[in-house]
Amino acid sequence: DTFEIVIGNIFHKILSECFFDENYNIDECYDREVKSVNYEFNYCEKFYLNILKDEIKLIVETIKEQLKYTSLSKTMCEKEIVVDVSKDLNVKFKGFVDKILYDECNGQTVVAIIDYKTGNPSLDMSNLQYGIDMQLPIYVYLVKKSKMFVNPQIIGFYFQKILHEKLSYDPKKTFTEANLDN
Repeated sequence: DTFEIVIGNIFHKILSECFFDENYNIDECYDREVKSVNYEFNYCEKFYLNILKDEIKLIVETIKEQLKYTSLSKTMCEKEIVVDVSKDLNVKFKGFVDKILYDECNGQTVVAIIDYKTGNPSLDMSNLQYGIDMQLPIYVYLVKKSKMFVNPQIIGFYFQKILHEKLSYDPKKTFTEANLDN
């Protein structure tokens, strides 16, 4: 494991739990997850762990604010989806979707698929023919082919960037405002 993978796993853990419990304590969960990983943090990484704890709090706050602007009222997080591709050959296709927002409406399920990214995601649909940038389209396939929803209608699939590399300085904005805009 690398530091980036460890942090990604910790962030995913928190983001998969924090929206379902009003009393969820990010500090406690973050500290518990950091202690539970089998990874020896160096001094520089220990320094960043404290900064990243504040980042995850801001990320959760921002996502909660964003959720106010959708009518999709149900959420699944870290959802494992398995689809039988060939029962004769016992071939299965599996994926873990970070977040699914959905709601039932007129006999169908309206679905939005979200994948959290701590790096720089790219989605170039012209690359699909080469088998590149397929993660979100694969999630669409899995949701459509699975039996988890009645008549699923995909209304969107998105990368949600949750860590940004650097902020642009704007003297008219506070650090928090610049971070939220980013």
